[in-house]
Amino acid sequence: MDLEYFVKFNHNCDIVARKILAPFLNNDRLIIFINGNMGAGKTSLCNSFAKVFLVEDLSSSSYGLVNTCIGTKKVIHSDFYRYNFNDQFFDDEILPLLDTSFLLMIEWADPTQLINNVPHLSISLSITESQDRYILVSRI
Repeated sequence: MDLEYFVKFNHNCDIVARKILAPFLNNDRLIIFINGNMGAGKTSLCNSFAKVFLVEDLSSSSYGLVNTCIGTKKVIHSDFYRYNFNDQFFDDEILPLLDTSFLLMIEWADPTQLINNVPHLSISLSITESQDRYILVSRI
């Protein structure tokens, strides 16, 4: 599954997030890796994903490495801009947070299969010359 979107990001971010999540709404668990240059809209897209599960304002000035919010399912966001994501960190810090129903979003980390039988997506964001966003979604 590869999906491509060209969007005026500020206006359509929530719509694109819903389209990306639509095939997975019946899944209890989903892991999404999100990568792109600084300012491409990674955290904005994470916020839009979170809104689908009734989590508002995922980001905050007290952003930690792993943040958890509860909406209609547990939404976990990790941002590895200044740190290296590795299996040990995942096993120690993130895996204990994953229960029967969750959306895990990981920014700035190479996509990899973390848990068998859980859908994994890789999303790559880039900014076009016209300042629109190009979004490539692939299943891992």
